[in-house]
This record gives sequence, structure tokens and C-alpha cells, in this order.
Amino acid sequence: MAQELVCLLSFTFAFGLQVSLGEHVKKRLLLNDPAIFNSRLAKLESTIQSMDKVIESMNITFNAKLKSMESSYQANLQTKVRDHERHILNLTSSISTLRIDIANQQNTMTQMSQSFQERGSTYVRWGKTGCSGTGTKLVYSGYSSGQKFFYGNDYYRGGPSNMLCLPEHPELSNTTAGTNSYIYGSEYDDARFGSGAQNQDVPCALCLSNTSTTVMIPGRKSCFSGWRIEYSGFLASGAYHHAASSFVCIDKQPEFIPGGRSDNNDKTLFITGYKCGSLPCPPYTDDLQVYCVVCSK
Repeated sequence: MAQELVCLLSFTFAFGLQVSLGEHVKKRLLLNDPAIFNSRLAKLESTIQSMDKVIESMNITFNAKLKSMESSYQANLQTKVRDHERHILNLTSSISTLRIDIANQQNTMTQMSQSFQERGSTYVRWGKTGCSGTGTKLVYSGYSSGQKFFYGNDYYRGGPSNMLCLPEHPELSNTTAGTNSYIYGSEYDDARFGSGAQNQDVPCALCLSNTSTTVMIPGRKSCFSGWRIEYSGFLASGAYHHAASSFVCIDKQPEFIPGGRSDNNDKTLFITGYKCGSLPCPPYTDDLQVYCVVCSK
């Protein structure tokens, strides 16, 4: 800006000088005329003063615009900085919220997983004191029980047919029951259950599987496709000429209740066989022992 002003001043001075000289030549005035020289000098000084004012005005305008631009730039910069700071704060807050949400979701999933693991289906494993299926837990072990096989008179053939697994640690009432319904322990009354099984008392275990369904399938020792085996064994029940009895699946490797060798003849169990007739043979065969398997899915 200063260089432009110097150039303008030089140009004005030169132009004024040329005009003065031109007029001087045209009018053929004498250079040593004091009046003319003073007049030209005064005019030149006036022009210089005017140019000074213009330069001063231009400087003031330039400085004002520069200051305005600097103020505007600073204001815009501060505004952008504040906007960025607010944006960062919002992002930080959002990240914190997301972290809390993720933690809550993880807790919920953990609780759901634990809840799912505690859910499932139950089954009784007859002839065993434990559970061996994949993802299966023991709820309790106990004693296979049911009604007495025979009361000495054909008249007494009623009562329940189902068997129950009584727990090892019962909670007893303090009131005496009547004489019309009793539950007895059961025993293997068939040597075919295994070596030394005759007259041994039968244990049982209540098992919890992490699957939604369990089923006992008679006539098979393996599960159908898509099902998982829990245990397999032989189908058993009371004798046909005894009191009514349900079919249960006794484990293929049965255990015995310690000290239960005595032949009490309470609830007795026998290996079940097929009998052809209404039951088609084949696919079944007369008198063969019946497999059984407990499957889950």
C-alpha cells in the first residue's frame, strides 16, 4: 500500500511538473519570474497536501477494514471452536450412553443365559443315583417307589400304578396317615437286570436337562435323528399277575441301594418282553427283552 502511494505521488509530481513546463513553454514565461514560480510551488504543495489526505484516508479505511476482518475472523474462529467443543461434548456423552447401554445389554444377556441354563426339562433315571447326559444336572437322588405288588388276596388289586422317585432327604409331616394308601420301596426281582441284581433295592435320580423336551422311547436303544441320548436301558414293570404297574426304563448298568439286599417283595420289577399277537411280529419278536432310551431335544 505504501509503495502504491509513493508511485502515485511521483506520478502526480511529474505530471504537475510537465503541465507547468508545458504551460511555461506555451506562454513563453520566464523561469525566474518569482510570482509564477511561487504560484506553481503553492499549487504543487496544495496537490501534495491533498494527496496526503487521500493517503491518510486510505490508510484509515485500510486499517478499519483490516481490523474488521480480523475481528470477524476471530469471531468466526471462536464460534467454530465452540461448535467443535459442543460437538465433542455431545459425542463424549453419546459414547458414555452407549457404553452404559452395552453394559446393560451384556448384563441382560448374562442373566438370560443363566436363566436359560437353569431351564429345561426333567426326567427320572431309574436304577441310577446320578445323571450323565450332556448338559444335565442332578436335582436329587433317591429311592424308586410304588405300591406293593400283592396284598395276599386277589380282591386287593387296586391302587396307583405309577412309580415315584422319593428323595433321599424328605421333609416329614407329624401326622399319621390312614391305612388305605401306602408307598413302598422297589427291588429288582429279576436276575436279568445284571449280575447280583436279584432282590437289590432300586435307586433313582431326578435329572434336569438343558433341553426343552425329554421323552422315553420304548423298543430302542438309540435316539432318532436330531435327538440327544440321556441314557438307555431295559424296559421294566411289575408282573402281569401282580398289582397294576407302570413301565419304567431301568438303566442298562443299574446300581443298588446299599444294604438293600433283603427280599422284602414290596414293589417288584421285572424285565419286560414282547408278546406277539396284536403287536405285529415282525418288526417285533416274541419274548425278546425290550430296550428303552431316554432322549432330549
